[in-house]
Amino acid sequence: MSGSQKPEKALREAAHDLNNLCSTIMGFAALAEELDPQNSVIRAYLTEIRHATDAVAAIARQLRGLSQEPTMAGADPKLGV
Repeated sequence: MSGSQKPEKALREAAHDLNNLCSTIMGFAALAEELDPQNSVIRAYLTEIRHATDAVAAIARQLRGLSQEPTMAGADPKLGV
């Protein structure tokens, strides 16, 4: 792996880890919402947690996009060309 590939790999791995954490938080917030009455203050907090994790997941997607190698016009990224 060349020196220029290391930052991209680290960025991809960080984005992946961040996305995994967001998925866990979102899942537990969704479970807690199901257990909580519709109009409680706690439910409002859980909704805010889900909005925040949605925003963090969007940042993780942006980081993943930054870590991708640019492709040539017309190239098929699945084929590596």
